[in-house]
Amino acid sequence: MHAERNRRRLRDARITDVLQVAEGLYPNHPLQYNYMNLQVQDLPGEDLVAHFPKCFAFIDAAIARGGNVLCHCAGGVSRSATVVLGYLMTRRGMSYDQSIAHLRLARPWVRPNPGFEAQLRELERLGDLSRWRAWRHTCPPEWLRQLGQAIALGTGAAYVDAHLRAGRCVVSIAPPEENGGGGGGGGSSVQQDLLRLSQLNLHRHAGGGAAAATAAAAAPAHGTAGH
Repeated sequence: MHAERNRRRLRDARITDVLQVAEGLYPNHPLQYNYMNLQVQDLPGEDLVAHFPKCFAFIDAAIARGGNVLCHCAGGVSRSATVVLGYLMTRRGMSYDQSIAHLRLARPWVRPNPGFEAQLRELERLGDLSRWRAWRHTCPPEWLRQLGQAIALGTGAAYVDAHLRAGRCVVSIAPPEENGGGGGGGGSSVQQDLLRLSQLNLHRHAGGGAAAATAAAAAPAHGTAGH
C-alpha cells in the first residue's frame, strides 16, 4: 500500500502498471500509471483464484509492452502474494513450495491466509487454471449445528464471519446457478436444512460483509478442499 503511494519509488523501480488486490484500495496516481483494481477481502473463503485469469492477462500485457508491474494489497503479505504465487505457478511452471520459496527471497514475510494457500495447492493439483471450479469446503456437523442455532437467534452472519476471520473454515464461493439463485436463500428452510445436512454452501453478497447460508448437495463437489 505504501509503495503505491510513493511516486519516487515507483519511478525508481520503473513501474508502469499497478495491480491492486484489496478491498478499500483505489489508485493514487490514475493519470500516471495503468491500474487494475480488484476489491477482495483477506478471508479464507474469498475465491481469489477465480480472479487469476484477468490478473494474469493484465500482468502479461504490461510485460509484453516492456513494462513493470507493482502488485500490492494492504500489507503485502497475503492477497497480493497469492496473486504473484499463482502467476509463478501458472506462467513459470513452479510448484507452490517452489514459488513461495522464490518469493520469500524478496519478501520473507509473505504468508497467504489458510484459504488462499489451500486454493493454490488445489490449483497445483489441477494443473491447469482452466479447470478451476467454485471453491468449496465441507464443514464439520458440529459447526452446522452451531450455525443453525446462531441463525435461529439472528446471529448467523456474525458466527460465519467469526469462523472465517479465525481461518477455521474455507467456504464455497459458488455461482448463482449452483445456489438456485443469487439471493442467498430464505430463513426457515435454510435453518431446517442446516441442522440435517453435512455440507454447507456459503455465498457471500457482493456488496455487504454478511454471508448468506444455503444448503448444498450432501456429496462433496469437484474442487472440495479441506482445512
